[in-house]
Amino acid sequence: MAESSESGERRIYTDPQGREFHYIYFDNGHYQLGVHFSAFFGDWGDAPKYRSTFGGYFHRLKMLSSDQALDWLFLCDAYGADENGTYYIGRQSDRFVEQAVRAILADVGVGDRYQPTSIVMIGSSMGATGALRNGLALAVKGIVAISPHIDLDTSAKLQGRERHVAWILNDGHTQSPSNHGVTRDIRRAVDAYLASNRRLPDLFIQSCRDDIGVHHEQVLPLVEQWSRGGLVMLDERRSGGHTSEYATRELILDAVHSLLENSPIVIFKYKWQRRFRPYGMCKGFYTRCRRGVGKLKRATVGRTSKVPEE
Repeated sequence: MAESSESGERRIYTDPQGREFHYIYFDNGHYQLGVHFSAFFGDWGDAPKYRSTFGGYFHRLKMLSSDQALDWLFLCDAYGADENGTYYIGRQSDRFVEQAVRAILADVGVGDRYQPTSIVMIGSSMGATGALRNGLALAVKGIVAISPHIDLDTSAKLQGRERHVAWILNDGHTQSPSNHGVTRDIRRAVDAYLASNRRLPDLFIQSCRDDIGVHHEQVLPLVEQWSRGGLVMLDERRSGGHTSEYATRELILDAVHSLLENSPIVIFKYKWQRRFRPYGMCKGFYTRCRRGVGKLKRATVGRTSKVPEE
């Protein structure tokens, strides 16, 4: 059951067990839809003013909702360890968050007004996990994944998400192969597409080479696997760690509209054209700054063995 609300206002879906799920839907009168999944929100999101107001937060809400060329749906997962996300699953034996997401999608018209070929799903980190999982399940037109967590066992071990992944699993054993049905379900879904000769959704991924536990361990293997059954475009950055700073408003919107319009995505222009760069800096200056920050992050990780929040 979902509360009725005006376009652009916070709405609440309540599941049969009384659990609430907050979302924001912008109806701009179109038949194309962008669905954005929020990431982990970090320590600042634990402040009472954010919890009481949002039950989480809506990542990139202002950045993307100002684009009125399509309709928008913003989702947030505020359950799990620290009420900070379950990768849009819920629990292994009760995928209540996944079920709520599907109910919300149906409420706004997915499968009726919005056909899969007119939908792009977007997210970073945990949000990219949700975008990939739901995009594959619904066979949408395209997916935009920024620094995605793909194999949850790997993210638990190398990205500091042990407690968050353990909360999802019935036995809490994040590294057990017996839990691959949950921790590696994205790769299994891709394998199912390949086995049935179905075309995968078009996929745009942005990732940094120095994102320990993500780029080499998760992103590159997925790109190779995906390329065997669909179009995949990798925007690979030299440094930046687990960040979405390169995922500017202009870049994300260009990727989303290109996917919907079957237009080619030119990775080269994202790296060299000024309008796609963070803060509009000249490339040389910004690159030097990012590499310096990357070195500092790696040095910090080496000393503390703790990966920073998204």
